[in-house]
Amino acid sequence: MQIGVNNSNIKPEDTIDLFDEQLEEWQLFSNNYDEYNDAPCERILCGNVFWEIDKILLNYRKKSITADLKTIEEGKRACFLCPASRPAEQRWLEWRDYEILVNPYPVSPIHFTVACRMHVPQELGDRIMDMSKLTDLVEESCVFYNGAKCGASAPDHMHFQIVDEFHARNFMISLEYFHKGPRIGESRIYMPHRNMSPFGYYLMDIRSEKDILPMYRTIIGSLNPDDGASEPMMNVLAFKAGDSTRIAVIPRKKHRPSFYGAGTGQMLVSPASVEMMGTFITSREEDFERLNENVILRIYNEVGYSHEEFQVFINRLQS
Repeated sequence: MQIGVNNSNIKPEDTIDLFDEQLEEWQLFSNNYDEYNDAPCERILCGNVFWEIDKILLNYRKKSITADLKTIEEGKRACFLCPASRPAEQRWLEWRDYEILVNPYPVSPIHFTVACRMHVPQELGDRIMDMSKLTDLVEESCVFYNGAKCGASAPDHMHFQIVDEFHARNFMISLEYFHKGPRIGESRIYMPHRNMSPFGYYLMDIRSEKDILPMYRTIIGSLNPDDGASEPMMNVLAFKAGDSTRIAVIPRKKHRPSFYGAGTGQMLVSPASVEMMGTFITSREEDFERLNENVILRIYNEVGYSHEEFQVFINRLQS
């Protein structure tokens, strides 16, 4: 029988207690964290932009990296975020209309999944307000949203993930390194200088909660909609920065690079929010070894928008 904790007023220490208790109770979770702590990891510095990149080898992430979206769309796999398909050992905290779970396949020293209690599609919309609230729930964290075609391994079930704020380090730079966009209420939209990132994105510097939705809707209105989709392809992340909350919206051109695959000359690298933030997850030693600055910049160029391409969105935003 699965055990839930029903408390709409949970505090940061409750999430840490859940994490620690699951380490004690759940062998798979504990084993994978041991593997994470011992995993090969290397730092890569980009020569032409101020952007830090880490690569890490985690064999247990292969299932997520190779998730078949067509199979999921056709309903040919059980949803692993729904209670009926979860491991018996998995506990949770109830928060609003979500359940907070530890992620048993970590990519960070802390890693939670925040799954909607209803089985509804991965679509952000007004739930961006929940992202902002979640940054208060786990201290020194980064909350991220993978669009349905941008790295979500459960595109049929609405969810966020929470990792250590270190993963957002490339987005924590001073606002002096950004171009100023429109001011909305007490808050403002920013875009990074060309030498501060390998792709274009929007940064929402939020000084008042009431500015989040109008600011987000303004940004979404400037982006290319995915044909037939309810929202553009994108990755979104939220974190604290001093007295403000920052939310970055990273538009995407593609789900995976052209050389994605397990064949000769191919790589199993499937960029999601964590990769767009600067941490590349690999599940095969050959991919870990091949991943260098040139390959990473090629991936960013294929799945993200260059600063030149992003200027089209900026022009719409400012018109």
